[in-house]
Amino acid sequence: MGRFASRDYYLTGPYALDPLYHMFLQGIPNGAFWLREVASDNFTESDYYYQFYSRIGLSDEIDIMWRLDSSSALLFFLERGTRNPAFRREDLAALHLVLPLIFSASDKHHQLTTSTSQKEAVDPNHSRVQSTIEHFASSLLTQRERQVLFYMLRGYSAGMTAERLSTTQGTIKIHCKNIYRKLDISSQAELFSLFINYIPFAFPGQPTDPLEIYQRKPPQAKRGPSLI
Repeated sequence: MGRFASRDYYLTGPYALDPLYHMFLQGIPNGAFWLREVASDNFTESDYYYQFYSRIGLSDEIDIMWRLDSSSALLFFLERGTRNPAFRREDLAALHLVLPLIFSASDKHHQLTTSTSQKEAVDPNHSRVQSTIEHFASSLLTQRERQVLFYMLRGYSAGMTAERLSTTQGTIKIHCKNIYRKLDISSQAELFSLFINYIPFAFPGQPTDPLEIYQRKPPQAKRGPSLI
């Protein structure tokens, strides 16, 4: 149940839009994080929510993150199904009381497992996702438009995006119109599909827009984006 009921699909790209993943990238320290406190203001209206989160039957979650190092972390997901009540602030407070024990046990487990095996395979799909984040639509959009694009994908409203980028809501709306026009789309659902479906056309180590790589493919090799 939960996120890993759709693990394979989650790892093909949607994880890049997960609020906790972005907190990890920002260097947030160890702790317990309640979805309602870390998600964007329009999270339940985002296409990440509709295309993935709403399909796994969850109503609420609290995530525990324990960092192994700057590039990896161990995550625990405490989840509530749609038939169960959401978490309360008292639940989060109780969890904070046992966090030291959880982190101590995690540290001990990590020491034991790394002492017997140092093998760490690089996930090629993750590299493609990261390359897509770095270069998606770079051949068509300005740097500012790409910043707005990724806030849109993560479910931020025009108002909160404007606040994060230190500009006005009207300016953000103009950027959104330009993004739709340049990508020849008319909805956030199409934008989400573009991002997910063009991940296979990203090549790590090459600073090339996956949309541009797709256009170079012969017609018989193309698999155009389709709504998920």
